[in-house]
Amino acid sequence: MLQAQILFLKGPELLAHRDAVSAALEHRHVEIRKLWTSALEGVGIVVHES
Repeated sequence: MLQAQILFLKGPELLAHRDAVSAALEHRHVEIRKLWTSALEGVGIVVHES
């Protein structure tokens, strides 16, 4: 399923929207990093940004 999604995102169907899709994915990745950092800090693990 992941491979199909990658092919779809790289295909010509989304060419006009690729920048918006990339920005949305990057925003989501930042949100997930914040959630993981918070969860780890909640159990006493300090995460240093690199």
